[in-house]
Amino acid sequence: MTDIATIMTSLSTAGSVAKSLLDIKSISESAEARLAIAELQNTIADSRSEVADLKDDLMIKDEMIRTLKEKISKGAKLVRHNEMYFDAGEDGKPIGDPYCPRCLEAADLHVHLVRSNADYVNCPNCEKVFPRDPN
Repeated sequence: MTDIATIMTSLSTAGSVAKSLLDIKSISESAEARLAIAELQNTIADSRSEVADLKDDLMIKDEMIRTLKEKISKGAKLVRHNEMYFDAGEDGKPIGDPYCPRCLEAADLHVHLVRSNADYVNCPNCEKVFPRDPN
């Protein structure tokens, strides 16, 4: 696959060639030739703009791919225990504070639950309340 820099270089070269053609006397005296070269220059300019847009789109997609890989990686390190999600220790057992199962499953948000009292925890994001020990 050709990279964007190569395409941009080719378009720049094509633009230079089109400009050089105008310096040729027989072409510069022909209205048809000048019009054709002007159309060529416009097409090259449009192509440069489209390539720039493609470059932006690729950067956005690369960022999305990076984000999704992080989510997959983080998701693989979670373990479900007593209806809650926890980070998994090296032994695969739950460690740390639980994540909100609603936020995690519905929106893929990793939000730690906080204690509201001795018996319940709540989510600071969705405000759902859960029993501290679901069993």
